[in-house]
Amino acid sequence: MKANPLTETFRTYDTNLTRQANGSYVLSNVGGPSTFNRKTASYVNNKGWNRKKPNSWPVSSYDVTWNTIDSLSIGYARAYDTNGVLLQSSDRNFAPSFGLLPFISSVDNDALGKYRQKLTSASGSFKSLVPLAESRELRGLVNTMADSVPTVLHSITDLRHGRIKDAFSRASDLWLAWSFGFSPLMEDAKGLANAIASRIEKPSFVRIHGSSESSSVVDATNPFDEGVGAYTTSSTTIVIKQTCRSTYIGTYETSVGGGVNYRTAADNFGISIPELVPAAWELIPYSFVIDYFTNIGDVINDTFSVVPRPSSLINSRKNVCSRHKTRRIVPTAGFIVDANITNELTESGSFSRSLLSALPSRTFSFESFGSIGKIKRVINLAAILAK
Repeated sequence: MKANPLTETFRTYDTNLTRQANGSYVLSNVGGPSTFNRKTASYVNNKGWNRKKPNSWPVSSYDVTWNTIDSLSIGYARAYDTNGVLLQSSDRNFAPSFGLLPFISSVDNDALGKYRQKLTSASGSFKSLVPLAESRELRGLVNTMADSVPTVLHSITDLRHGRIKDAFSRASDLWLAWSFGFSPLMEDAKGLANAIASRIEKPSFVRIHGSSESSSVVDATNPFDEGVGAYTTSSTTIVIKQTCRSTYIGTYETSVGGGVNYRTAADNFGISIPELVPAAWELIPYSFVIDYFTNIGDVINDTFSVVPRPSSLINSRKNVCSRHKTRRIVPTAGFIVDANITNELTESGSFSRSLLSALPSRTFSFESFGSIGKIKRVINLAAILAK
C-alpha cells in the first residue's frame, strides 16, 4: 500500500445529545475519530513503463487502484420546540464510502473495432470471398443502376397520378440496389486497389492505435432516510458517475523478414478456410438485419478471420467511479430544526495494463439504441418492409 505523503485527517463523528423528561441531557452514540488520507493507492507490478525513451515499450503488466476523498463535510442538526428549548443535537460524519463498478464491456468492444479497422487498412487486407460469390449478380446490378433515371421519372409520374404505393415501391427498389449493391461494389473496388498497392509498397513497420471512452450516470439512488434522531429526519441522495476507457496499441513488422508477422497473398486477400465462415454469414439472406441489433457479425469475423500477429500489443483499461452523496435534514412536524446540508464526494478508480500475445475477439452484445436508430439503417429496414 502506497499513500500520498500529503495526507489530510478526516475525523468521523456520531454523537447525539437528547433532552430527557426531567430536563437533563444525555450524550450517546459517541464514535470516532478515525483518520483517512486524502488519496490512497495500491500498485501491482509497478515496473517496465519508461516513456522517456522514444522507442520504449512496457516489459510487464501494471495495475493500480485508488480511493480519493474530494470533500467530506460534518453534518449537524439541532431540534427545538416552539419555545426554543433544545430537544436534540446531533453531529454526524461517517466514514467515506467507496465502490468501483464493473468495467463496461461495450467500451472494450468499441476500442477493438476501431483497432481492427485501422489494422485492416494498414495491412492491406481484403476479403475476396464475398465479392467473388456475388460477382454473378454484377450484370443485373449494373443494369439496375443504368435504369435509375427512368425509374425516378416513373416514380414522379406515379406520385402525380396518386399512385403513392407504386412510387414508394420503385424508390425502395432503387435504394436497395444502391445501399446493398452499388455502394458496397465501389467499396470493394477501393479495398481491392488498396490491397494490391499494399503488396507492392508495404512499410516495414506499422503501429496501430484504437481507443474508446464512455461516461454516464449509472446509479442514482432515490432520497432515503438515514435517521438522525427522534425530532428530525434526513433526505439523502447518492449519484454515481462512471467513466471507462479502453486502449489498444500494437506494432507489426510487415516485411518478408518479419517472421510470424509476414502474411502471404492468400492472407491479404482473405482466401483461406477460416475465412469461409464470415463469408457464409454475410451471404445468408437478411443476416445484416441481425447485425443491426447485435454484433454477432463482428464476433464471427474476429473469431475466424486471419489477422497478422503483433510484434508487441498492450491493452490498458481505466475505470473511474465518482460518488456524490448529499444529505438534507428536515424537521418532524411540530418542531424547529437548525441544520446544514452535508456533502460527500469520493472517487474510486483502477488502471490496468496488460501485455497480449494476440489480438482478442470482441464479445457478443446487443447494439445500443443509438446504433440501431441510425438513419441509413432505418431507411434500409423501411425499404425492405415495403417489398
